[in-house]
Amino acid sequence: MIHPLAFVDASVTVGEGTVIRQFASVTGGTVLGRDCKVSPFAMLHGSTYGDRVVIGAGVACGPGFLVGSDVHICPQVLLSNDAWPFASKEGFDYGRLQSGDGYAVIIDDGAFIGAGAKIMPGVRVGRGAGIAANAVANRNVPAGMLLRRCGALSPVPVDWAERRMRFARKEAGNTV
Repeated sequence: MIHPLAFVDASVTVGEGTVIRQFASVTGGTVLGRDCKVSPFAMLHGSTYGDRVVIGAGVACGPGFLVGSDVHICPQVLLSNDAWPFASKEGFDYGRLQSGDGYAVIIDDGAFIGAGAKIMPGVRVGRGAGIAANAVANRNVPAGMLLRRCGALSPVPVDWAERRMRFARKEAGNTV
C-alpha cells in the first residue's frame, strides 16, 4: 500500500505487501522487497532493500546502498555515499552507485541500525550485527557484533529480546 501523500516515482520497484507511509519520498530506481515498511519522511533514492525491511521516519539514503532482508533501520539514520562531499562532484561516480555496479554501504540480513546513527562510505554491517543509537560507523561491523556509541565493538547481547522492553512499566510514575 502506498499512501496517497507519499511520493513514489515510476522508476521504483515496490514488492508485494510493502507499505509506504505519508510524506515518504521514494525515487531514483529504488528497489524495495516484499513486506517492507517505509515510515513518514523517509527519503530513499536509488538503493536496494531486501524483504521485510523496516525504514524509520526521517531516514536518508541516496544511491549506493545494498540492504539485506529482515533489517531494521531506526528513525533519523543517515547513510553516506560520499567520503569527501564537496560541492564539486569531481571524482564522484553517481552513475556507478545508481546502476548497482558498486555499493558505498552494505547492510547484511538481520542487522539493526539504532536511531540517529551515521554510516560512512565503505562500511559493511554483518549479518545480525547492530549499530547503537547515535553511533558513527566508520569501520566494518562483523556479524553478530554491536558497534557502541563510544566506538567499541561487543557481541550483540544474547538476551536482547528480553531487554528491549525493560523500560515499559505498567504502573504510572515509575522511573528506571
